[in-house]
Amino acid sequence: MDTVWLIVAESSRAKIYSTDPSFRELVEVEGLVHGRSRQHAHDITEDLPGRNIGGDGSHHALESETGIKQEEAILFAQQIDRYVQAGRSANQFSKLVLIAAPAFLGLLRKHMDPQVAKLVVYELNKNLVQCDAGEVRKHLPAHI
Repeated sequence: MDTVWLIVAESSRAKIYSTDPSFRELVEVEGLVHGRSRQHAHDITEDLPGRNIGGDGSHHALESETGIKQEEAILFAQQIDRYVQAGRSANQFSKLVLIAAPAFLGLLRKHMDPQVAKLVVYELNKNLVQCDAGEVRKHLPAHI
């Protein structure tokens, strides 16, 4: 099997394409959305415990808003990994290409199953998730 999967992602959305090694035609097989990552940090945290008053009367947030957004991005990277692991287990692809916004590409790498990571043949740290398949194809090498 020479099927290649491309993951095109950012912290809240991902598209998974299937193709051959020539990248002649990209066929979208799945679109994933992580709704909580798209929310403002305040909206994610509004049902969490609020602020803590310190012994000196100062107010401290119990959870950093930046930390919440990062946690949601990590959860989404793990969701993508589970999906890709299932595809690998079902022999749906033999090679993997990662195209993601720079910070999210790091999260994908960090939270990727080691067996899946061995299948990565090309990476591009660019956010192309809003692009159509034709535009994504323009950023790929001629052949892998």
